[in-house]
Amino acid sequence: MLAPFTARRADRRAEWRVVYDLAENLPYGTDIKFEEIAEALDTDDRPRAHRAVRRCNQEFMQQGKARVLGNVRGVGYRVLQPAEYAPKALNIQKQARRKMTSAVDLMKTAPLADMTAAQRD
Repeated sequence: MLAPFTARRADRRAEWRVVYDLAENLPYGTDIKFEEIAEALDTDDRPRAHRAVRRCNQEFMQQGKARVLGNVRGVGYRVLQPAEYAPKALNIQKQARRKMTSAVDLMKTAPLADMTAAQRD
């Protein structure tokens, strides 16, 4: 197991940065196969690759770069076309609404009578 905060890569780049560098200058609509990402990261660990892509997307958005990678089932990822941003955002909003509904439902069914005063607060 690696010690905390040690780089996995010899070039000392974070895994998200590897994906960022791979996708940064690609034109809209370009597919990036999962195999390409796995090779760049030197891993076949899908969850690890997905985490790197998710963090890469966060960096693109924080920096205001129009390079968001969207998942393409059976292929890997695609640099979103400009027209795909709004539908993607609405999809995220819809997912968030469902999660909020589930959270409220869970709170409504909480067994308050079986909780201590501190747990209820």
